[in-house]
Amino acid sequence: MILSIADEHTRNGRRAWLTLGLVAVSLVCFLAPRALRAIGSGAAQVELEQACDYWLEHPYLEPDARVLEAAALAAGSHAPERFLAARRSGAASAPRDAAALAQEQSGLAFLTRLALRGSDERPGPSHAFRRFGLDASAPRGHAILTHVFLHSGWIHLGLALLLVAMAGPVLESRLGPALLAALFVSSGLASALAHLLACSGSSAPLIGASGIASGLCGAFLARFGSGPAVLHGYAIYGMRPRAVSFDVGGWILAPVVGVAQLALVLLSLDAEVFAGSSWAANLGGLACGGVFALALRHWRLEDRFASRARESIARGNLDPRIKRSITARERGRNDEAIEFAAEVLRERPDDVSALQADWDARVAANRAAEGARSARRLVELHARHGELASAARIWDELVRAGQRGPVGATTLLRIVPELVVQARRDAAIAALRAASSAETPALTVGQALRVAELAAELDPPTALRAAKRALADDELVEERRARLEQLVLSLENTGARAAAVPQSPPPAPPAPPAPPDEPFELEPTQLGVGPQADLEPAAPIEDSATVVFVAPAAIASSSARIKITPALPVALDVLGLRVRFEGGAPSLVEWTSIQAVGVGLVAGLGPKPVVVIDLALNWADAPEGAIEVMRLRSDAFRARELVSGSANAPEALRALLAELLARSGAVPLPDPASAHGLPFRDYDSPGAYEEAVLLAES
Repeated sequence: MILSIADEHTRNGRRAWLTLGLVAVSLVCFLAPRALRAIGSGAAQVELEQACDYWLEHPYLEPDARVLEAAALAAGSHAPERFLAARRSGAASAPRDAAALAQEQSGLAFLTRLALRGSDERPGPSHAFRRFGLDASAPRGHAILTHVFLHSGWIHLGLALLLVAMAGPVLESRLGPALLAALFVSSGLASALAHLLACSGSSAPLIGASGIASGLCGAFLARFGSGPAVLHGYAIYGMRPRAVSFDVGGWILAPVVGVAQLALVLLSLDAEVFAGSSWAANLGGLACGGVFALALRHWRLEDRFASRARESIARGNLDPRIKRSITARERGRNDEAIEFAAEVLRERPDDVSALQADWDARVAANRAAEGARSARRLVELHARHGELASAARIWDELVRAGQRGPVGATTLLRIVPELVVQARRDAAIAALRAASSAETPALTVGQALRVAELAAELDPPTALRAAKRALADDELVEERRARLEQLVLSLENTGARAAAVPQSPPPAPPAPPAPPDEPFELEPTQLGVGPQADLEPAAPIEDSATVVFVAPAAIASSSARIKITPALPVALDVLGLRVRFEGGAPSLVEWTSIQAVGVGLVAGLGPKPVVVIDLALNWADAPEGAIEVMRLRSDAFRARELVSGSANAPEALRALLAELLARSGAVPLPDPASAHGLPFRDYDSPGAYEEAVLLAES
C-alpha cells in the first residue's frame, strides 16, 4: 500500500528511487546472511553450555577462548589457563589416529560456531545483531548507522518496510531526494540517540529501520495529516490482482503506525533484541520527522530545495527550447532565455513551461513588469487545472514583485485558502483586495459574499467593503442580507473602515414578469419530500474523506445537450457543497465551479411532484452545447439536515436554495424568484422542465 496526497507535486512521473533503494538494501541485508548460513541449515539451536560440555568430555581439544572462559566460570574458576591445565592433567590422552582427532576438533568447532552465533531471538557474541546492532551498554560508532539495515524476521522486516513504502514515495516526490536523504539520516540518528538515553543499561541490541520508518511517518503526519489522501493497493478479483484506491485522510497513517508498533512489541516479548520494540527509539524517530517537516515548512526550505529537484525532474520532458531557456537563465544570459521562451509562446501561448520560463527569466533580468502577463496567465492555468499550490506560489511572486495586475475574481478566490495554508498572509490579503477592487466591476453577489467571509479575519476593511457591495444588490435574499448586515455591524464595531464602494454600471431593464404561478401551499408530501419518517439522513463525512469533485457517469436525459449526474447533498462547506454519488466516493463541488442553478417542481419523476435542483457546472462555456448538470432531487435528501431553523420542508428547501445561490454567485434559472422557490414553477414532465429551464432542445 502506498499513500498519495491531493497535490500536483505527487504526479511528477518519477519513481521514488531513494525509497526503493532503502527497501532494496534492507532486503539484501536480510536475505544475504540467511543464504550464506548453510552451516546452520537443519541444525537445532545450540547453547554455549553444550559446546562447553563437549569440550569437557574431550579436554585435549583446542577450545575457543569464549568456550574455555564459560567452562571455567561454570566450574567456579576465574583463571581459564589454570582450569585448562587442570582438566588436561587428569584426562585421557588424545587419540593416536589423526583422522579421529581432526573429526573431534571439527565437531567442537561446529558446536562452537553455532553456540556463539545463537539465533535471531537470542543472538550470540558472533551474531550479526551483536556485531552491527546498537548495544546501549557498549555502543560502537558504526552500529549507529548499520543497525537500521538488520531485521529479525519477515514480520519485523515487512512492518518496517510497509511504513517506509506508505510514506516514503509521497515525501520523496514533495521534498526531493536530497531532503529525504537528510530525513533518513536524522531520523535514524534521533532514534538511536533516544534508545541510548532510555536503555543505557540494556545489552540487548537495537536493530531495524523502524526509527527511519517512524521519522517518515512523523514527517507525513506533520505535513499532510490534516489533508485528503489516497490509499493505493491491490485486491484479488477473479483470481487476478487489480489496482484499487481509496479516498482517506492523511491521518490514516497514525493508527497504522500504532498497530505496527504494538505488533512488534508483542512479537518481541521473549526476544533478547530490540526488533522494532523500543518505544524510545520509535518515538524519537517520530518526533524528529515531525520537527523536520515543520522546520522545512516554517523556513520555506521545502520551496527552496525541493522545487529545484522537481524542476530537474520535469526538465526531462520539456521542449528543447525551454531547456535552453532555463540553462541560459542559470548562466546569467537572461535576454537569451527570454527569447527562447518567447519563441515557444508564439507557437503555444498557454504552454505552462514556457510561461514559467518567461516569468523566471524576466524576474532574473529585473524586468518583472514585462513578465507579469505570463505570471498572471500561469496563475489562471494552474487554478483551472486544480493545481492551487502552484497558482498560489506564482501569485505570491507577483505580489512580491509589485505586479499584481488583473486576475479573475474566481481564480483569486480559489487560491486564497491555499495561500493561507502556505502561510502567505500578505499574498492572501492582496488577492482578496484585487478580487473586490474597482477593477473588477463584474464581481457577482456570490463572489462578494465569498470575499467578505474570507477577509473577515485577514483584512476587515476589505471584508466590510465587499459586504457593502453585496448589500447593494437588490436581488439578495433576506436571510443572507440579515447575516451580511450582522457582519457589517460587527466589523464596524471593531473599527474597520471600508473604502468607497465602486459604482456598479446601471442595471439592465428588468425582463417582463413571468405569468403568476399558483401560490405554493403544498404539503411536504405533495412536494415530493416525504414522508420524512421513511427517509434516512445522509451519513456525515469528515473533511479528510472529501475529495475534489470528479463526476461519475451521467444518466440519460431528454436531450443530448444535457449530461445529468445524480447526487446526494451531504453538507454546506466553506469551500463548496459536499455531495455523495451513488456507488462513488464523497466529493467537494467548489462554489466557484457552479455557474448556474436551475430549479423547478417537476412531475413524472415519481408518484408525486419533485423539486429538482440542477447545478450547471459549465453553463457559460459548455463545449459543443453539452451542459454538465449535477442534479439534486428533494425526494432523496432532507433539506432540514443541511440548513437549520426551518419549520417545514418547503421552507428548508427555500433556505437551501438561498444558500446555494448566494455562496456560488450562480445564474438563477429560470428567473431569480423561481430559483428561490418564491414560488416554485410547475412543469408537467422532465422534458418540459429541461426545455424551459436548461434550454434543452426538444
